[in-house]
Amino acid sequence: MERPAAHPYRALPVHASRFIGRQRELAEVGRLVGRSRLVTLTGAAGSGKTRLALEVAAWAPRKRDGPCLVELASLSEAGLLPHAFASALEIREVQARPVLDTLQERLAGYEGLIVVDNCEHLVEACAELVDRLLRHCPGLTVLATSREPLHVDGEVAWQVPTFSLPQDGASMRDTMRAESVVLFVERARQTARQFEITASNALQVAAICRRLDGIPLAIELAAARVAVLDLSSIGEKLDDRFRFLTGGLRTAPQRQRTLRAAVDWSYDLLTTAERQLFDRLSVFA
Repeated sequence: MERPAAHPYRALPVHASRFIGRQRELAEVGRLVGRSRLVTLTGAAGSGKTRLALEVAAWAPRKRDGPCLVELASLSEAGLLPHAFASALEIREVQARPVLDTLQERLAGYEGLIVVDNCEHLVEACAELVDRLLRHCPGLTVLATSREPLHVDGEVAWQVPTFSLPQDGASMRDTMRAESVVLFVERARQTARQFEITASNALQVAAICRRLDGIPLAIELAAARVAVLDLSSIGEKLDDRFRFLTGGLRTAPQRQRTLRAAVDWSYDLLTTAERQLFDRLSVFA
């Protein structure tokens, strides 16, 4: 069998929306990917790990193979992980042979980057598979996203920060340059083309972004409400943000359509003991 043919952009999705900010992060993660064979982007729900990983992959220096994407969010069984890799990389399974053995053989000569997205719910299995492939495939580089590191040899874990926020009392110019504000305005214009940030509403936009802690997903969900609510109403409804911040893109993964779904995804990954502790601590919130 021949290994996968080189096709640099085949498996990377192209977003219609503009990538906002993150220039320092793009450069830093890009350097890490150039020096390390396994880089894992970690961070909270909705922090933008996937989008950053895809941008890094798109801008990475071209190699003979890839970059390719292995998306794991919809995968629920660890035993199907090798099959997900094989499908994403267009590697045909061989009857009566373990898929992992076929993967290892076919990727032995692979030279390029593979983005492995959403490892957290299968972190143990992901760690074992990625570790094995890296040990036997010297030309392979992996950029993973996960809410926790894989904890395998050679891994560089990099925490994805939230978007920059305008300081209290910031000038109009500084407010408009904050990544969180740029994102809010960009996404608001997708639903309300007439929306503009002005001297009269800049403080409201900045306050909304600060209340949402610069979390990209939360900001996008709030900005989508500009078409039906004024900024004052949006700010008020953030008191009940989990009920209010809904209505994400229909084509987005379920966990990214509401803020509650994003948090629930993380909560469901906790052990029983961790959930009990979390529930007990919540009474102090």
